[in-house]
Amino acid sequence: MNATRVLVIEDNPRDVEFLRQALDQRRSAEAFEVTSERLLSTGIHALNGGDRFDVVLLDLNLPDSVGLDTLRRVMAACPTVAVIILSENKHERLALPALRMGADDYLMKSDINGGLFPRAIRYAVERRRMHAQLRRTQQLEVLNQIAGAALHEFNNLIFVVSGNVDLLELSKESGEAHPRRVETIQAALRRMSALTTNIMKFTRDQKSAQPMPYAQLDTALANIQKIIDQNSLDGGLLA
Repeated sequence: MNATRVLVIEDNPRDVEFLRQALDQRRSAEAFEVTSERLLSTGIHALNGGDRFDVVLLDLNLPDSVGLDTLRRVMAACPTVAVIILSENKHERLALPALRMGADDYLMKSDINGGLFPRAIRYAVERRRMHAQLRRTQQLEVLNQIAGAALHEFNNLIFVVSGNVDLLELSKESGEAHPRRVETIQAALRRMSALTTNIMKFTRDQKSAQPMPYAQLDTALANIQKIIDQNSLDGGLLA
């Protein structure tokens, strides 16, 4: 059985020990591998390191970060990891804002017990995995739409080039000069080159970027459509 890798970012040693005991395999049917950091900076360093964690148990109030900014920085460092906020009762007012920001759960430390706690972690990890799968599916759909729009535009440009090449061949037979045809072909080729460059730049940017939230997928498609529109056919190119 693979152990669930847990990163605890908590500055209170007693709370850390309490969490370790709550996740002790002797008390739970599941195995947990727990790593702890007392500072947000060292916690983020651990997330950015070679170790891969399934879930972060996060105290929002740490020596080097306080409040919702703590959550924001963790999610920015590793958007794919599940995050469960652990808080004192006096900070309960932050529960709803934290969940809206993307936290997977918000638990009062006083409510943690050995039975429900491992289950809450399992559910949070599974939810995050499902969201990641949905996000990948949406990204594939967006890329398919981009590819379809780009291919359509390329077909239009190829039609322009091939049509004007045929007309040039006919012009050669008749001895007529048609510099406008050459200019049209050159313009179409330039647009094809610009479209190719912009599409390649867009795909490189997406590969290097963190996974996009759902709301940004439509924006990404709109941006690439602008690229296509900027390089699309106009009346003059068909002349």
